[in-house]
Order: sequence, then structure tokens, then C-alpha cells
Amino acid sequence: MAAISGLERQIALSVRAHPDGEIFTSLFKDGVITAAIMVAEIGECRARYPNRDALCGDAGQAAVAIESGKRKVASFRWAHNKRLRDAFCTFADSTRHWHPWAADHYARSIAKGHDHQRAIVLCV
Repeated sequence: MAAISGLERQIALSVRAHPDGEIFTSLFKDGVITAAIMVAEIGECRARYPNRDALCGDAGQAAVAIESGKRKVASFRWAHNKRLRDAFCTFADSTRHWHPWAADHYARSIAKGHDHQRAIVLCV
């Protein structure tokens, strides 16, 4: 247990030392590990994600149109960064517990008939 606590302290120090560490740690009340995952997966190259749509697409949060003949449906990408998607979903789920907008958005999604996972994705 002491080894795990030591590693978590080291991760917290590393995240806070990152140029964007303050931004990522401000997104989570107590989730230093999730912030560290986001820092690790997004990286320091800002040109990699020129806008939010590029980041959402890589995280599997952007809808993709699937067309076949006259049929057209929207689906989520299967080819995506799974660790980044998990971090996004954890972020959305944790945010709904303390942020009024996210809680309201989640409640409206559930009221529309979406399941928990779909409602979480819609909060991102």
C-alpha cells in the first residue's frame, strides 16, 4: 500500500510539473490519475489537436456517418485511442457529480431514454 501511495504522489508531482498540469488537475476534484492519463495521451504537441473536434475524434467521442444506399446512421468510431476515451468518460462522469450544467445535461439525456454510457458520452 505504501508503494502505491508513493507512486501516486510521484504521478501527482509530474502532472503538476507539466506545462498544462494546472489545467488538467483543475478538471478533476480528486482525479490526479485520470488527469495524468489525459496529459500522457494528449501529449505536449498542440498541433496534434488543432481544435476540439480533432481531439474528440481521436478519443472516439465524435459521431461518424455510416451510409449504405439510402440508409444513413450515425455511430461512434471503433478505431480510436481507448485510454483517451476512458479518460474522457471518467472526466464526464466525475463532472456530473459536482457541476450543475453537467448534472442537468446528464439528467436530460437519461430522461430522453439514453442509457448511462450514452448519457456520459453526450456530456463531453
